[in-house]
Amino acid sequence: TIKGLTILLSDITAEAKRVAEEKRKAAEEKRVADAKKTAARRVVERAEEKRVADAKKVEKKLLNEVNTELSRIDKHTTKLKTFLTENLSSLSSEFMTLIVEKVTVIKTIKNENSFISKKEELKALKKLNHEISNFIFENNIATKAEIAEEKKRIADAKKAEEKRKAAEAKRIADAKKAEEK
Repeated sequence: TIKGLTILLSDITAEAKRVAEEKRKAAEEKRVADAKKTAARRVVERAEEKRVADAKKVEKKLLNEVNTELSRIDKHTTKLKTFLTENLSSLSSEFMTLIVEKVTVIKTIKNENSFISKKEELKALKKLNHEISNFIFENNIATKAEIAEEKKRIADAKKAEEKRKAAEAKRIADAKKAEEK
């Protein structure tokens, strides 16, 4: 019958709409899930990029610190060698031997390549610099250039103090003259 066919056609149309709606919802859910996956992947990628960038910064800082310590070691070595050269005739053989041994130890540690990490190398170099600085300080080691520089600094400080005193005396004299008028 026509009424039956109309009902059947209406049911088929409704079912087709329901299936189409389910497909649309499934497609939307898949799109949302894909977007979430993509966003999550981007978050992970950004976190990894930041971690790598931070690690590079730390490594660069560590490398700069190692280079700074190496530079200090070079300065200490130069200072010890210069002191030895300048004072060769006046130093005891024991003290000369001690300085030569220190320079040898410095070179050995500086050129050592068996460090596990830059952190370990930095720690060893800092320790070496500390020990050498103490040795230089405790033995009052100074090159002629450093002695001359210190004398000049003291002389400059005395001149500056004399200028300050002269300026103060002038200020007082000027104040007295102004008072007398």
